[in-house]
Amino acid sequence: LGFENIELGNNVYFGKNSYIYANNNGELIIGDNFGMNSNSQLGASFGKIFIGDNCQIAANCVIRSADHNFDNCDIPIRVQGHKYGEIIIEDDVWIASNCVITPNTKIGKSSIVGAGSVVTKNIEPYSIVGGVPAKLIKKRE
Repeated sequence: LGFENIELGNNVYFGKNSYIYANNNGELIIGDNFGMNSNSQLGASFGKIFIGDNCQIAANCVIRSADHNFDNCDIPIRVQGHKYGEIIIEDDVWIASNCVITPNTKIGKSSIVGAGSVVTKNIEPYSIVGGVPAKLIKKRE
């Protein structure tokens, strides 16, 4: 599943039924002191996911650097292929349970993504965000 395109730092933990992949020239880089809980997915096929040091991803999260293309209504979505991008998760980020992180997003240093959120835009450092789509709740001090 593209293991040659995956770099893992020191002290990395994956919970039960976690799934990571970076095939088709994708790239997945994970820093030190990382934990991902059960049933979560890091999918970097064709795109890139970079995760800094001291990050935590809770259970049931989906983080994928690709999404379906759906530009042409005359062609079934499943045959239109995919769009690819990049996801950057800076140091000391906590992503709570049941979150989705979409391509071409950046989560700034020391931020928290609340449970059940969908991240569709960049998040500034030291932010607490939540909702669908994720919006700023407050800044960490």
